[in-house]
Amino acid sequence: MSSCFFIGSSDPLVKNIPSLEEAVNRYIRKYGITEFIVCTYGGFDQLAAQAVMNVKQTFPNVKLQLFTAGHPEYRPVVLPEGFDGIIEPAHQNQHPKWYGALKSTRQLIDDVDYIIIYNWQTVSHVRELVEYAKMREIKGLLKIEEIY
Repeated sequence: MSSCFFIGSSDPLVKNIPSLEEAVNRYIRKYGITEFIVCTYGGFDQLAAQAVMNVKQTFPNVKLQLFTAGHPEYRPVVLPEGFDGIIEPAHQNQHPKWYGALKSTRQLIDDVDYIIIYNWQTVSHVRELVEYAKMREIKGLLKIEEIY
């Protein structure tokens, strides 16, 4: 099963990214992606989830997974409507909240085949994760696409 993770700004003012749904559609058709993984921390995550939900109407076999980085006791996990499941990183409670989220997300980056990123330069933790992913891309371990 091929998987794709979304990384982007948590800016709640992000309202529309026309190329996002197009990218999801293309990844399914071109790369055979069957699983998309999204957090729910901000505007980009919400748009990414909605784009996958819209495309799932044409490709019902595609799964939308919620990634719960960080401490669940600080942020109770409820599966939102339209999602197919939850991915909870192992050992996420063994670290401070901010570091647990960062470490858990790095583990996820190690496991996915593709990453779609948006507006990553503005947020320090997002920038750090993208730089980590780009090092994996240089090694041929995953493919990254930036959308604008």
